[in-house]
Amino acid sequence: DPAELFASFEEQPFASASAEPARTTFLVSSLRAVPNRPLAGRAFTLQLRVRLGATGAPLVSGAALCSARIGSSSLRVTRRALSAGLVTCTWKVPPTAAGKTLRPSIGASRGTRAVHVSRPFRVA
Repeated sequence: DPAELFASFEEQPFASASAEPARTTFLVSSLRAVPNRPLAGRAFTLQLRVRLGATGAPLVSGAALCSARIGSSSLRVTRRALSAGLVTCTWKVPPTAAGKTLRPSIGASRGTRAVHVSRPFRVA
């Protein structure tokens, strides 16, 4: 059940991909999907909380990172936002996608640091 997966998603630290000191980490938590399972022909949104590991403060400056594909086809992002540590990404799922696997990735970057989370979803 996707709702159980999101409810059990624990806060995880992710080290920076840059050569900066170890204090430059992100904490991610609260991965949420709306609706819980993507529907063919409808909008699908993922949200992710991102905080700075050194202070625990919400990430307030930076960029939202959003990508998704079904098979080899990339989906166009219809909404991308980062506000008070909440990253939001929305895509329109193609009407022909029922039964296929949607592979979205959501994350954030600031300077040379970035973090992302990916999880596959079966389209209804």
